Amino acid sequence: MYNVNMKQRVFLVLIFCLCAMNLISCKKKIDSDVTVQSNVEQQESAVSNSGGTENTLNGLQVEASGEFCVVAQIQNEHAYKEFIDRLDSYTSYTMLRLRLLGADTVIYLDELLKLGNFEYVTIENGGRILLKDAEEFRQNSTLREVNLLDVISIDEKVFKNFPAVERVFVNINNRCDENFPLKDLQGNMDCTDVIIFWDYQKANSMKGFSMLNAGDYSYASYVVCEQSEPESYRAYIIVKDRETQGERYFDILSIPQEKPLEITRTEEQRIVLKDINFDGYEDIVFCEQDIMWSAYLRCYAFLWNPIEERFQFNGTAPFNFEHVDEKRRRITYLCSGSAFDDDYYIYEYNNNEFIEKHLEVRFFQTEPHVIWQYYEENIMTKKLDLIYHEEDDADYAVYEENGKIVEKKLYDKGVYYADIGKEYFPEFDFYTAG
Repeated sequence: MYNVNMKQRVFLVLIFCLCAMNLISCKKKIDSDVTVQSNVEQQESAVSNSGGTENTLNGLQVEASGEFCVVAQIQNEHAYKEFIDRLDSYTSYTMLRLRLLGADTVIYLDELLKLGNFEYVTIENGGRILLKDAEEFRQNSTLREVNLLDVISIDEKVFKNFPAVERVFVNINNRCDENFPLKDLQGNMDCTDVIIFWDYQKANSMKGFSMLNAGDYSYASYVVCEQSEPESYRAYIIVKDRETQGERYFDILSIPQEKPLEITRTEEQRIVLKDINFDGYEDIVFCEQDIMWSAYLRCYAFLWNPIEERFQFNGTAPFNFEHVDEKRRRITYLCSGSAFDDDYYIYEYNNNEFIEKHLEVRFFQTEPHVIWQYYEENIMTKKLDLIYHEEDDADYAVYEENGKIVEKKLYDKGVYYADIGKEYFPEFDFYTAG
């Protein structure tokens, strides 16, 4: 047996204590790692299976809402890579929205879509959009709709290899690179609906572009900002056949400059194809403003001439319209300036021009009193006054045609104003107020 003096004993005790402490520390780290990994797996499982919000240390926030949509908020490149590593967790979702928070992050579109589940993709507020494998993207993409909102740049290969998606919308702000690959979208005959809007004013530059590929033809509208202050725009439409990309049919249609164009931001297609003169051929309608509640506002129409086989501008077409009634061969539109003012319009096509019929309804609550005035081609020919008589507790109607009283009639107070209006103006059967 060895002789161990006091110093050696103390030294051995210290060594033993240090070893024990290291063993305890290692065990705690292992337990901690297992716990962290378990928590991550549980969080991923919870997000992918039942929805919820998850935050990670890399600056990634993921919210899976409902059964269809994943929203990922990405602060930097590490957060994006972490999200790509987790794509397997979201294979049941078809919609993806990436919020970049202004980050200059490289986004590979084909990498996002590699699992084939996302059909609707929105990328906003940052990001440089590229492709890793253009051929794979073009051949196997499941993408149906993409929205690129205020991204920093888009590589030309993206639009050159874009698959036949239903809709593309791009909103460009002044951060976006100057070399936006518009020409690659112009040559894409497969995307059904393409809309691009430049969300800033710059003289002699593009303000809006939209393209509609329908049937045998492609229709592309261009809006150019001529000067920024005051705003001044010009617009035109290029029509060409899709098969030969304009070799067989090509035409340029200029939007008249009779009045200043009022171009507003829109995520809807500015070009509308409708047979508005009821001759069996689709006509082109260009809308300055957003299509709201199925109403087409500030419109310019080009009618197809089957004899000359080209589109021709028609200055009598309705400036605003809502419903094209093919059965009754008319176009209708209604608007309300206030709760007491309603205007109803009917347009009928005859001998290469549209005839406007206008019913103006004004309600005066203080009297009470309702006036209907009917105009044809801006000339008033009919008028109906409905005045409440307190003595009889009834409504007294006076109907005029061409300035002469035709009929006077007393209505029970319980009769609805709109029904009285339809009685005298039956063709305005879409009339709803009084």
